[in-house]
Amino acid sequence: MGVMTALDVVLGMCFIFMLFALIASAVNEAIAALLDSRAKHLRHGLVRLFANPEIVKELKAKSRIGYLFSDEKATLPPSFLPARELLSAVIDFSKPTSLAQQIEALPDSPMKRTLVEIGQTTQHEWSRFQAAFELWHLNFESQVRSWYRRKTHAVLFGISLAMAVAFNIDALSLIGHLGANPDARAALVARAVAVDGPIGGAAAEQFRAAQTEWAEANRILDQANNASERSAAINALEESETRMVDAGKALHERFSEELAFVDAHLPLGWTRAEWVRVRGDACLILAKSLGLLFSAFAIALGSPFWFDLLKKVTSIRAVGRSPSDQSR
Repeated sequence: MGVMTALDVVLGMCFIFMLFALIASAVNEAIAALLDSRAKHLRHGLVRLFANPEIVKELKAKSRIGYLFSDEKATLPPSFLPARELLSAVIDFSKPTSLAQQIEALPDSPMKRTLVEIGQTTQHEWSRFQAAFELWHLNFESQVRSWYRRKTHAVLFGISLAMAVAFNIDALSLIGHLGANPDARAALVARAVAVDGPIGGAAAEQFRAAQTEWAEANRILDQANNASERSAAINALEESETRMVDAGKALHERFSEELAFVDAHLPLGWTRAEWVRVRGDACLILAKSLGLLFSAFAIALGSPFWFDLLKKVTSIRAVGRSPSDQSR
């Protein structure tokens, strides 16, 4: 296999992994949204911070931040709780007592110890205290995000592995196929070179934006106090739902198109003949397992990784082409 052929194979594999990584990421995000994973990890952080399993209900009861909670049963906080809102739920400056006295009156918890330390550092001067708390809150949010990322990475690998097995995305077999089939390799390389961004990127961004608008419209609708507010929220809800449907259709069409193209040029999916052949040979079982695992790890790296690598390989390939090839 020559250098240019090897680069073409790598380019084709980058395209394949980018496509399936984007699908896996979309599934992962859908599962996270369905299960309210971000809110659950924030609840876990708040429970540990306040040493109180009922803290979410107590925070919702606070009139200063209760509007952020869309869950009527208050079992989950919002996906993000800003620093000022969290601080306002703990410290009430409408009371005549001082900042130091209010902190001292709090039940013992990591939150109280944090506020005591911040108060001592800032000498309980409000502007400095607030700035220091917001800086601490960034670290708290970073820790919550790290918990969320660890969980989603594990889920993403599970989705990637399931996808690799279901579609028989055997990296070793695909590399061999691309190396031995010039037509399939050329078609895949042409498709990969034409990619100017993550597949379905614009539609995916539109879908996420519409999803965010839909969630905000739902929150406003829950908090509406009069008919005009409810009417405006309902209109916004309907518009965001329409945009979500349109973006979802665009994503589905793009993914279907790309999957049909890949399926037409690559040996994806299981056949009875292959299943029988692999099942009866221990060496083939091992090779197939390694190929599927490699694909699962590759897909779990995410589409941005493969898009960046695809562009780098494309640049190297363009430099390495002969003058006669470049003039074509």
